[in-house]
Amino acid sequence: MKTKKIIRRSLRILVALVLVLSLAIGVLLNFIFTPEKITPKALAIANEFLVGEVKCERIELTFFSSFPNFGLKFEEGLLLPPPNYADQDTLVQFKEAKLSFNLYKFLQKDEVDIKNIQLNEPQIYFQLDSLGDSNWNILKPELAEEEPQDTTDQLEIKAFNIENLEINHAHARYKDGVSQLNYAINDFNLILNLAKDDKGLGLNLKNLNKEIAIYRVPEKQFKIEKTGMDAELYFSFSDTLLSIQKSNFIVNDIAFQNKGEVQFYPQQKRSFINIDSELQTKSLKNIIDLIPSTYLAKKEVTTQGDLQLQLHTEGFYAKDEYPKLSGSLQLENASLAYTDFPGKISDLTAHITSEIDAQKPENSFATIQDLKVVGTGINLQSSGDIQQVLLDPKVQLQVNGNLNLTQLYQAFPFDENIKAAGTIFTKINTNFLASQLQNSEFEDLEIEGEVQLKDLAVASIKDSLSINSKRLDLHFFKDKEEYNTLASKIDIINSNVEFKNQFQASAEKLAGKVWVKQTGKRKAQLNGQIALKKLNFKAQDSIWGFIQNAQIDAEVHPKEKDQSTSINSQFSIDSIAVGLHTSYVAIAQGNYELELTKKAPKKWLPKGTVNFKNLMAYDPKLVHRLEMPTSKIAFENDNLTLDKTTLNFGDSDVELTGNLDHAIGLKNGELVTANLSVNATRINANQLMKVFAGLADQVAATEDTNETITNKNASLAQEKHAFKVPENLAFQLNTNIKKLEFGKMELNNIYGKALVENGNLKLNHLHFNTLAANLDASLTYTAKDKQKPSLDFEFYMTDIEMGKLHEMVPALDSLIPATKAFEGKADFRIKGKANLNQQLDFEASSLRGIAAMKAKDIMVLDGPTFRELAKTFMFKSKEKNPVKNLEVEMEFEEDDVHILPALLEIDRYRLAIGGVQHLDMTYDYHISVLKSPVPFKTGVDVAGKDFDDYDISITRAKYKYYFTDKKRLQKKADSSVIRKKAKILEELKFE
Repeated sequence: MKTKKIIRRSLRILVALVLVLSLAIGVLLNFIFTPEKITPKALAIANEFLVGEVKCERIELTFFSSFPNFGLKFEEGLLLPPPNYADQDTLVQFKEAKLSFNLYKFLQKDEVDIKNIQLNEPQIYFQLDSLGDSNWNILKPELAEEEPQDTTDQLEIKAFNIENLEINHAHARYKDGVSQLNYAINDFNLILNLAKDDKGLGLNLKNLNKEIAIYRVPEKQFKIEKTGMDAELYFSFSDTLLSIQKSNFIVNDIAFQNKGEVQFYPQQKRSFINIDSELQTKSLKNIIDLIPSTYLAKKEVTTQGDLQLQLHTEGFYAKDEYPKLSGSLQLENASLAYTDFPGKISDLTAHITSEIDAQKPENSFATIQDLKVVGTGINLQSSGDIQQVLLDPKVQLQVNGNLNLTQLYQAFPFDENIKAAGTIFTKINTNFLASQLQNSEFEDLEIEGEVQLKDLAVASIKDSLSINSKRLDLHFFKDKEEYNTLASKIDIINSNVEFKNQFQASAEKLAGKVWVKQTGKRKAQLNGQIALKKLNFKAQDSIWGFIQNAQIDAEVHPKEKDQSTSINSQFSIDSIAVGLHTSYVAIAQGNYELELTKKAPKKWLPKGTVNFKNLMAYDPKLVHRLEMPTSKIAFENDNLTLDKTTLNFGDSDVELTGNLDHAIGLKNGELVTANLSVNATRINANQLMKVFAGLADQVAATEDTNETITNKNASLAQEKHAFKVPENLAFQLNTNIKKLEFGKMELNNIYGKALVENGNLKLNHLHFNTLAANLDASLTYTAKDKQKPSLDFEFYMTDIEMGKLHEMVPALDSLIPATKAFEGKADFRIKGKANLNQQLDFEASSLRGIAAMKAKDIMVLDGPTFRELAKTFMFKSKEKNPVKNLEVEMEFEEDDVHILPALLEIDRYRLAIGGVQHLDMTYDYHISVLKSPVPFKTGVDVAGKDFDDYDISITRAKYKYYFTDKKRLQKKADSSVIRKKAKILEELKFE
């Protein structure tokens, strides 16, 4: 009983002590050693023994999370390289790091004993410059013995040790200035255990990387996926020797065993490497297991033979020194077969050796003594030799192969999604120097061979890909008769390809020749001829096209001293067409000359001409088909030159001559300029504007049936839309048009200038005539939006039939209906601005402007209103009543026409007429009798809803002072009206 009590009391005391100790530590951590106090102290200690600088926003002392050791938790920290190092890019940067250490050794022995360092997702940058100096040499060297100093307040570190380093999911970069190679590692993971004794340092290293990229700037990166290492190393302090006791290295799931040593010579800035590497997996079966099943089915496979791969690295590594690399691969008497399939690869043989010696580059070589794959449906044999690899490689290679895809497919377990049939024959022999290729010395190249495909049929059901060819022959040879240079020929008969039901192409017959012509030292010209009988293609169930009987000649000229690389080609095609749904562009008997000049790595400038007998284009949105008879178009880059190029579209027949520059702007919205002469027998502007408006309104094309498209076209043909001029067009057109239909007007013999700029269409002093009149016009068409286009205009009409005045300006039909009551010719001028409706007619209510008319010897037609006025004025009413003179000025505003006082002489009377014509056809006119058989002046007011519903009343003469010769009486007239009449005549340039 006493023993139990003693145990219970002891446990209570122990628990109490633990609680008290935990409480004390908690108080210390949370109230005494706070991050605000620890951070500057810890940074000072860290920087005490580092040449580089440590920075950190927050450092927190921990115990419970790092038990039994104390620890430090760092947030938002970085480590800088030594300040005298040229590249000051951050060495290590992290969001969070943890460090645990032995507090007792630090407090009692002044020793830094770090148990573990953990970095999560850091950014690491190591660099070795061209002199062999590194940016990671950040530990301070031991201080030389100096005079004793008072170190009472200074911290003296007697020992420094790290046991474990752990890096998780880092992004690391290493720049080697000695080899000029750069390395980038994604998802770098490392666990490093260090065991230090008096003689040296032991290292256990485990590493796994998702991807390593190796490159020289600006060359393309060479990437290696899934690499790792499991190594045991020992570094001797006395002789700076690194012994590789164990090192398993993995590259893409292939494991190598490495053994050897690396001797460091720090003072000489060089190292001596002596390492043997050997493929651990000897069995061919294990190697085959590494091949993805996508490429090779591996179920129930039996193999024979072993694979031996050995590498040896030996020599000095320094700024100008590289170790010698030698390797060999041996595979003999190997075979592969499947249990349930008759096919077998009965002979797999490979003897490959290589040696790379940078110190004696003439001795570097790679030799394929024998490479053989023989079996069911396959017979491939190759040998070759590459000498002086590091100087001017001399290549000798022979390849002979026969593949019977039909037999292979039946005898081996292909993926069920793959279908294959046909035969492939290959024979290649080469003997050349690499410098001959680099210097374009093709005449001296010894390369010959052929590739033949017969009855080829390859399909991937999963990828919806199929390739078929009745025959494909490719020959390349050293021709000594026809071309006297390296040449090749290709023949394709009845071949087609289809991909995912999105792309289909078939060629009935294609024959081609390619040869090289030496033009100088390091210069050669590539020439080619292609004859194509028929090619059809289709893409995405909507795009289609064909080429019929094409002949193509091309030359590729190398870059000369004063000339860039260029391609010259000539095309001759009987017919070609490209379409989208029911839209298409087709050319008959086309001839093309094209020159492409290289101005930048990815920029080629085209130049040439296009000739064709006929071009046709159609799109349902265009309603009509566009045709271009025999034409010639020259182009340079996207600048076009037209020479009497004819376009037929609907009722329009136009011939264009001139220049159109930067045509690509029609697609991307950039500025397009043109200076063209336009000759036309007929232009239907209504059709053209309707088409352009329809294109602007068109959204993405829908998959309509032909019947639906036909119905849509029928309805579209009945519509007229406002045409908005694109703002990126700057055209100057010199017109000569025999007939133009615009709105309800039909204009003839048009000549003058038309300008398209800033979204406006301007016609300057355009001359034309109609059946009713001769006309000079200047106008500006603007469409700010699709519903309300407007027209600023000046129309000068000479000898116009007054009864047809409304045909020229339809708005006058409702604004000046009285013109229908006159017969004869007049001069009429009008200037103003009006909105247009969707039928391109004036909106009478929007018309603002001025007009004037002068006429002599015209007739007033008999009518109810005129007969009533004749009765009132007591002059004779005839069927046609002569008018000696008529001059009228008028203003259009506020939905009204204000007719200023005008002089009218009829019969024995001299009348002054003025008033207002309203848009609703009502009117208020006043007629002042200035001269009559009656010896006094009077006036008549005429008001009504139309000319059959009116009221006449006698009143005083309002206009009796406007047309007198007596200056005394003229002063009584309204001077503002007199000035307004004069200003209108002046603005309209009426004499």
